[in-house]
Amino acid sequence: MNVHCSQSGRNFVRSILCIFVAMLFLPFMSIAYAEDKPIVVLPGIRIFDYSIDGRDVYFAGNSGEADSTVKLSVWNEANNQIKEIDIKPADHDVNGTYYQLLSVSQKSALLIRFQVKILNDRTFATQDLEEIDFTSMERKKIASYDPNETFFSLKDSFLMIYQNDESDAQSTRFVLTNYDNNIIWEKTYLSKFTINDVISVPDGFVVLGAMNGCGYISKFDANGEMIWEKLIENCETIRKGKLNEDVIIFTGITEHNSLNNPCELSLGQISSDGNIDLMELDEKIYMVNLLAMENVDNNLFLLLLAKEGDNFLIEAIQLDHNLGYINHKTVVENADPVCTAQFVLINSNLYIAYSGATPMKTDRGYFKFRTPFSTYIYPYTSFDLKE
Repeated sequence: MNVHCSQSGRNFVRSILCIFVAMLFLPFMSIAYAEDKPIVVLPGIRIFDYSIDGRDVYFAGNSGEADSTVKLSVWNEANNQIKEIDIKPADHDVNGTYYQLLSVSQKSALLIRFQVKILNDRTFATQDLEEIDFTSMERKKIASYDPNETFFSLKDSFLMIYQNDESDAQSTRFVLTNYDNNIIWEKTYLSKFTINDVISVPDGFVVLGAMNGCGYISKFDANGEMIWEKLIENCETIRKGKLNEDVIIFTGITEHNSLNNPCELSLGQISSDGNIDLMELDEKIYMVNLLAMENVDNNLFLLLLAKEGDNFLIEAIQLDHNLGYINHKTVVENADPVCTAQFVLINSNLYIAYSGATPMKTDRGYFKFRTPFSTYIYPYTSFDLKE
């Protein structure tokens, strides 16, 4: 028996089949789409630093507004929940205050507060070590430091570096203190070098930066005695480094960069005894700024601020254990050129925390921003990890 179907009937059957197929693939389509979206949004905070306690990530920053004060947000990676810690404002907080989070626990946080104020056309800078008690939410100033000192967190201590700018007596002073502000040792060297990063190693620490127009790397023992120092002539400055087993992988740039002049990224590694091995990338990588780097499962990840035409991008670059190029991914397409961004590594899980406002270009070519800032956390599952 022949059965004849009308055109409208056949269209109805096709529609039902299409809906059925779409329902089968919808969950997979949703997962693929979600990988490119932030899993967490922390509204109203621009992050300057973070610290991890278990699976809680404490982010320190401010709102970026005129009456900006210290803000702390806690993100729990296990249940993906956010908690705001309301800190009582201090009367000396103004816009232009930045925070470096040295340590954090369930009870308190220890941070550096750096503030710049302009009074009667004169600029004043202050730098204080503060403790925030999470029970009382009180802020207590522990000590004040010279605003020219730079802080780096090491093992159960932090390193203060002060550089004298006087032309006739250039020097660099290292002061290691514990978290109770007790001085462990102090050393002064009669030379000056730009310091961009300090890496803690089992037998001391390594300084990365620039000196006399070249990349600069030096190693110090646990007592602050210099073991060796190296200059890298084909690199203008060393930006960041990451300890990988018994070597440090470092990144540098080949020329001075600015928002309108992207520079070429250079990579290398240096052993504990100072042997340097410069790497040649499979593809040249150009950037406005190197924001962060992280090593996960023999993969090196770089977080860059890049530029395409008039648009700024946040891009993540993935390299293998030989520093060979694997792939890259655009994380933020319309990025704030004065953003902050970092990798957050929790139990081998890698995340990207990006803080910024939405940039809007005016008729005169200047950028203005919508405040307050917000922070967006993206999962590392957006990338294909390769051994």
